[in-house]
Amino acid sequence: MRAGPPVDSLADLAAPSDPVGDLDRKERARVLRSALRDLDIMPYEVIVMHDLEGCKHAEIAAKLGISELMSRQHLSAARKALRKRLAHEQHREESSE
Repeated sequence: MRAGPPVDSLADLAAPSDPVGDLDRKERARVLRSALRDLDIMPYEVIVMHDLEGCKHAEIAAKLGISELMSRQHLSAARKALRKRLAHEQHREESSE
C-alpha cells in the first residue's frame, strides 16, 4: 500500500522557499543529501520509505519492526533535523553575501 504524494516531503524541503531561491537548486540538493547522511538510521529509513517510496506508516512500522507512532515520531524528527540544517545553510549563505 502506497500513500499519495506526501505533504511536507523531501521534495518540499528541497524546493526554494521563494521563487528566486536563496540557494540554487544544486546546492540545496547537495545540502539535503549531506543532511540525510547525517540522520540516525531509523529517522533516515523512515523518511526515505515515507517521502521517497510513498509507504504509509503501517507499512513502515511492519517493515522496520516499530510501532506506527514511532514511525511518525521518526519522520517528524527527520524532517525537523533537515529543516534545521537547510535553514542553517541558508543563513550561512546569506551571511557570506
